[in-house]
Amino acid sequence: FLPERMKLDLASQQATVAPDDTLNIAVKGAYLYGAPAAGNQLLGVAVFERQKNPLAQKLPGFEFGDANEESRRERVELEQNVLDENGNLELAVDLSPAQGKRSPYTVRTTLSLLESGGRPVVRNFERVIWPVPVLVGVRPLFTGDYAREGSVAQFEVIRANADGKLHAGKGLPVRLFRENRDYYWR
Repeated sequence: FLPERMKLDLASQQATVAPDDTLNIAVKGAYLYGAPAAGNQLLGVAVFERQKNPLAQKLPGFEFGDANEESRRERVELEQNVLDENGNLELAVDLSPAQGKRSPYTVRTTLSLLESGGRPVVRNFERVIWPVPVLVGVRPLFTGDYAREGSVAQFEVIRANADGKLHAGKGLPVRLFRENRDYYWR
């Protein structure tokens, strides 16, 4: 094991982003002895994955978005970049894989800054993609994944924005589906 000889700092002014935005990440690389990582290569990948509850701290137990998008996960290779003479780069991550989705998505960007010998320093950076200004969240009032047989299945329904601020709503249409998953094949 060899200790890292470089540091890689990632930052963004954007707390949440919309699918039609671009995620801008300020990248700063430097050697631990103080010199900037001028001209070093930066490789990266972005992974898009549904986030059931991006507001878990403020609104625990509520799920947002379309449950049918659960298994959709997409991985995108980012273009290879080179840091400038000060060891800086403004990286723009295209969020088009999240366009057309009805659920909040997390974009997890994994960036690797290569030393001159090719050894990487790897850091992750995440942001939530909020598809519309206000989403409906549902929280079941029963324990476990299923309501007891013959009981009333109760839910709490809210409307919230990306900051967790609640919004009023009138006449929200509701469809409840019952799925029977006991299948017997012959």
